[in-house]
This record gives sequence, structure tokens and C-alpha cells, in this order.
Amino acid sequence: GITWLGDDDILSVGDWRGTCFHIAVGQIKSPKKRQHLFASTRAMGGIFPTILSQAAIVSQHAFLGEGVLVMPRGLVNHSAHIGDNSIVNSGAIIEHGAIIGAHCHIAPGAIILGDAVVQEGTFIGAGSIVREGVTVSSGSVIGAGERVMQDV
Repeated sequence: GITWLGDDDILSVGDWRGTCFHIAVGQIKSPKKRQHLFASTRAMGGIFPTILSQAAIVSQHAFLGEGVLVMPRGLVNHSAHIGDNSIVNSGAIIEHGAIIGAHCHIAPGAIILGDAVVQEGTFIGAGSIVREGVTVSSGSVIGAGERVMQDV
């Protein structure tokens, strides 16, 4: 029931102020495409609602930034913070007090334990675990199934 307007070129034509957008580009090697689309669309007046699957569980005491997507069975616990334009994919868990920076992609089944910090533009691969209190620095790529037990 949603009309497709066209590819990225359509953004340079027309008045998009107040129009809702969703950046449907994931990331593996780099967040640059997501970041560029987010910034350029925002500069044209586009707005980014937070989108939650009906099968997601998000604490009312969590903070979700602009344009965040939480997929089915995604869990965002109490006092977690998810930055703008980030993806919490299917079955991913963001525990209490964890901080996910802007433009991050948390892949299916990844677990970010309590008070961990995943800085801006980071990709956390499917099934990975980031231990409580650990910091993953900006732009990191954590492969599928990795266990992050100390700061990266």
C-alpha cells in the first residue's frame, strides 16, 4: 500500500519538507551510504520516524533516536540508548544501559550486554556478543559470531 517514488535521484527533485523517510540500506563494510542518505534527506527537510516491528520489545524507558529501526524479536531493554539512523535487526538484544551510536547496524541475533558502548558507524555481525561494559570504537566491523570481551 505504499507508493514507490523512484530511486535516490528523485530526492533532488521536489519539496520533501515534512515527508517521512526510512533509509533501507544496511551496512557491512561501511556506514557511509546510510550516513550520506540520512544527512542529505534531512537537509532537504525529510523526517525519519522510528519504526518498531509489532514483534519487537522495547522498554518504555529506552531512548530511540530519529530513524531507528527495530526488527521482529529485537529487544531493547531499560535505559538503553539507540542513536539516529541505526538498525537493531531481527532477534538482536540491546541490554540495559547499553549505548548504540548513530548509524550503527546490529545484525540478527547479536547481543550487546549491559552498559556496553558501540560507537557511531559500527557494524556488529550476526550472532556476535559484546560483553558488558566494553566499548567498540567508531567505524568498527565485528564479524559474525565474534565475542568482544575487551575494548576494541
